[in-house]
Amino acid sequence: MRPDDPHNKERVLIWQRGLELLQRDPLTGTGLWIPPEDMAGSEMSTPSGVLRVHSHMHSTPLQIAVTMGIPGLIAFIILIIAYFRLAKRARSAELRNLWEEG
Repeated sequence: MRPDDPHNKERVLIWQRGLELLQRDPLTGTGLWIPPEDMAGSEMSTPSGVLRVHSHMHSTPLQIAVTMGIPGLIAFIILIIAYFRLAKRARSAELRNLWEEG
C-alpha cells in the first residue's frame, strides 16, 4: 500500500469521517442512507488538495456500524459467525440423498 497515493489518502479520510459519525450516533447509526452533508458535503480537504468522498465507507464493518450502530454491527458479526459454523457442520456432515430414503 502506498500512503502517498491519493486514493489511499481518500480512503483514510473516509474511515476517519466514518468513525466520527459512529461516535455521534453509536446506538442507532445514521440510517441506511448517509446524507451527503454528513460526509462533509461531497469533498474533504487534505494538505495536498481536495479529495472526493463517496457515500459509503469502503469497509463493510464500518459501513454497518455507521448506518446501523453498534447493535447492528454486533448482529452482523453474530450472523457471520453462525454462517461459518453452519458451513463447517454441513461440510463435516454425512452426505445422503433424501429423495431416495424412505
